[in-house]
Amino acid sequence: MVLLIPDAVRKIYAEGWAEGYAEERAAQRKRYQEAYERFGVEVNGVLMLPNTREVAEFLSRESEQKP
Repeated sequence: MVLLIPDAVRKIYAEGWAEGYAEERAAQRKRYQEAYERFGVEVNGVLMLPNTREVAEFLSRESEQKP
């Protein structure tokens, strides 16, 4: 006798994980876009984020606000 429940649970878990991953990636892209708009510095024609405490705090503060 084979139970189908473990397969269904794995499928639901995988779908939920993929959805959560996609949402987190979208939020991360938004945080970085805001950081580039606020702190971006152009160096040799390339927009870069400076490696400063202010930028690090901005990026980490945004990720800590998740419920």
